Order: sequence, then C-alpha cells, then structure tokens
Amino acid sequence: MRLMVALMLAIPLLARGQGAADEKQQGTASPGKTESLTVIQPGPGGDVRIMSKDSTTADVAKLAKPAQAVAEDRTPRKARVVVVPAIFAKGVRAAFESTMNETWGVGDHDVVENPGYTSYLVDALVNSHKFDVLEREVLGAVTRELDFGVSDYANPAKVAHLGEMLNADYVVIPEIRYMGLLMSLKNIPYVGQQQREFRGKLATNVRTVDVRTSRIVASRIKEVETRARLRRAAGSPASPVRDFVDSLYAESARNEAAAIMDVAYPIKVVVITGQTCVLNRGEGAVREGELFNIYRPGEAMVDPDTKETLGYQESRVGRVKVLKVDEKTCTAEIVEGAGKIEKLFLGRRDVVAEPEAEPEAAPKLD
Repeated sequence: MRLMVALMLAIPLLARGQGAADEKQQGTASPGKTESLTVIQPGPGGDVRIMSKDSTTADVAKLAKPAQAVAEDRTPRKARVVVVPAIFAKGVRAAFESTMNETWGVGDHDVVENPGYTSYLVDALVNSHKFDVLEREVLGAVTRELDFGVSDYANPAKVAHLGEMLNADYVVIPEIRYMGLLMSLKNIPYVGQQQREFRGKLATNVRTVDVRTSRIVASRIKEVETRARLRRAAGSPASPVRDFVDSLYAESARNEAAAIMDVAYPIKVVVITGQTCVLNRGEGAVREGELFNIYRPGEAMVDPDTKETLGYQESRVGRVKVLKVDEKTCTAEIVEGAGKIEKLFLGRRDVVAEPEAEPEAAPKLD
C-alpha cells in the first residue's frame, strides 16, 4: 500500500520534471533576456503615468496576454482631447519672421513661437467645459518615450496611436497655413498727426482625429482677420506686435474650439419656453446674434456596400437667433419654425456672408 502511494506521488513529479526538461530544451524555461520596458498607464482622469524598468522577455509575454473582461465603464465623463503642437506650413514661419525683422525691426522669434497658438487652442477647449484636455507636459513626456517626431504629427494613423496610448478620445492637429500683418498710416485731420492701424490675417487647417477609428472626423481650413489701432509704445517694438499676434491666435482658437465641440457634442435644444429655447452652448462657443438652423434628427443611414455609418437623416424645421450667452448655455429666440422645434433637436451654425465694408468717406473741410 505504501509503495502504491509513493508511486502515485512520484508520477506527477516525474511528469513535471519531464515538462521542465522539454521547456529547457525548447529554450522557454530560461528567465529570458533582459530588456528595457516602458509602460504608459492612462489614469481615469485623463492623466498618464510613465514607468520604465528592466524586464525579461517572460514579463513582456505576461503583458501581452489578453486582459480579463471587465464591466463597461458607464460613468459620465467629458471627452478626452490631446492637442499636438501646431506646425507651420512650409516657408510660412520663415517668411513671417523675415517680415517682422525687416518691416518692424522685431528679431524676437518668440513672437511667432508655435506653442503660442497651441496654448490658445487648449485654453479655448478647456473654457468650453466640454473636454478634459491633456497637459502639454504629459504629452511631451510620452512623445519622448515613443520617439515621436514633429513630422509624425501630420500622420493621422500615428497620431491616433499616440492618442490611444494617452487614453484620449480625440487628437487635434493644428497647422498654420498663412500668417501676415500689414500696418497702415492714416492722417488725422486738423491735428497734423498720423494714426497707425494693424491688419492681420491667420489661416489655419485644424484636423480632428477620432482615436477609436483612426479617422479624420473634421478638417477645417479657416481664415480670421482682425484690426487694431496700436499706440506708440515707449519700450520694445515687439510688445504691440506680440499683443496683436496673440489677438489673432485667440480669435482663431475660439472658432476652432467651437467647431471641434460641434463634432464631439452636436448642438442640441435642451429647453423650450414659448418663443425662446435654450441650447447647450455657452461662453466661448457662441455669440449674441449668431444664427442656428434647427433640424429634426431621423434614422441612421448605412452604406449598403461597406456597412459604414453615413450619419443621420435630418430635416430642417426652423431657425433661432442667440439673445443671451451664459457660462454653459445660451438663450435663443425662435425666428422661424415656432411650434415645430422640440427638445433634443439639433442645431447647425448658419453661415451668413458678412457684408462688405463700405469705403470710408473723405473728411469734410469747412
């Protein structure tokens, strides 16, 4: 009896030893070659932790194993957005810096430093109260770990991979296509002085990539143009130029943030009260007097060949005009379609051509 029990205990041990011998013969029993491993761990609030350590191939194999299924997270949260540093179209930055130096004697290249536009775009997205925007410091740390070059920002597939590592929903790729300033002098009647006026134009191409699908879901080529009367500064000539460039950046960033918001969160009617309604857009996203077309959402449209979702069928039912803008919402007057507009109907910005400015009349002399 004791001999039989001993044999029964010995058989598994012999089998385990044989298996270990087979693994050793196949080269899988060794602890593995030491490699450098970088782990990028996204947190629940959009933050990212970067951990580097020396690991073996066995550790890497463990990380490669499929994770166990977990319950879907249905906790309400804002969309997570990464804004990569703005890039300049070929020759744009050099030409603008040359103009600054030759025309106004401004040799400070920080006036057109590209993080400036990126910072304004980030601020505009944060102020919309609709997004969790990743800090630039975290983005910089991850791009260094992934050896992510400036040229990679133009590649939507690589940018989507970067966004996936950062646990983002969208990646925004801003590009400055044109930037120009023009100063004019106007004579002030009777006083014998001249008034300086700046006119500036900034053309951008801002693309938004959906990280989940690696597809560009929005691409806008837009121009903004502003004017300003500048006072003669006692200090450096770069000061008024910097302020004016900042005003261009801010104006463009507000427009682009509103467009990105429209992609991630369609404009919707949230309250109907008589001849007015409330839209889910507030400060920084809409302006008083802005017009919106209102649409009734319909059935989803699917391509019969590719089975790709083509959007939703919509039918226009009316038009509203913004009367008051609050922090997160705005109140609009129903100027068309009263009685047809209902809660959760969609709003689309109504692009109205601005009238051409009338030429200024010459001053009259008595």
